[in-house]
Amino acid sequence: MANYQLLDPQHHAETRVLERDALLQLDRGLLCAAFTGEFRAMATDFPIVLIKDANTGRFYCAALLGLSPENLACFDHEGRWNDVYLPWSLKRQPLLIANKEGQDGGTTPMVSIDLDHPLVSTLDGKPIFEVGETLSSTTEEKMTALRSIHANVSTTESFINTLLKLKLLTGIKIKGTSRSGEPIVVDDIYGIDEDALRQLDSDTLGRLHREGQLELIFLMVASLGRVSAFTRQLNRL
Repeated sequence: MANYQLLDPQHHAETRVLERDALLQLDRGLLCAAFTGEFRAMATDFPIVLIKDANTGRFYCAALLGLSPENLACFDHEGRWNDVYLPWSLKRQPLLIANKEGQDGGTTPMVSIDLDHPLVSTLDGKPIFEVGETLSSTTEEKMTALRSIHANVSTTESFINTLLKLKLLTGIKIKGTSRSGEPIVVDDIYGIDEDALRQLDSDTLGRLHREGQLELIFLMVASLGRVSAFTRQLNRL
């Protein structure tokens, strides 16, 4: 269970964060959240897809990190993070933006830290704060990722709404077999329906281009080429 506290130099002076190689200690799901502002950097390393929340029915953008939880493409055989793009949703951990309520009823975004997060330590890793209560370079990088997420939430939601409105989503099922003969199936993910995309009229395509959303669509389509590389890696198990 998470134990979030507002980040404070006095309370967290001894708190440290483990390096990115320790990301292997996290829950090894196949997906992590993705945001439109990082699609260009992300598309060369990870397939960009959408997932649907079974409880709310809402769609979210996500990066597919691999085809098997035991063999994520972003880690090498020794469990070290490969020289690939680090998504904002992973880079920001264990920090999170929390909204603090003011006396006027409004909210102010504040940075919080999960003290029970597996990347948090008091012995190893990089310090959250340097001497003089200034943020360390490691923390600044995580803060940059948090700011990027905060700045791209609305544009990502708008992009998803456009895909839904134009009926450009289609279900994807990825099948594979490991060298040991174990069947691998990744489903419940969505990608761009290229047939539906080709049916759009010129006015709609022009609007998508002007709004910067056509590029995002093409990046999603192109990113699925990474699936074949994932399959090859899976077959080396």
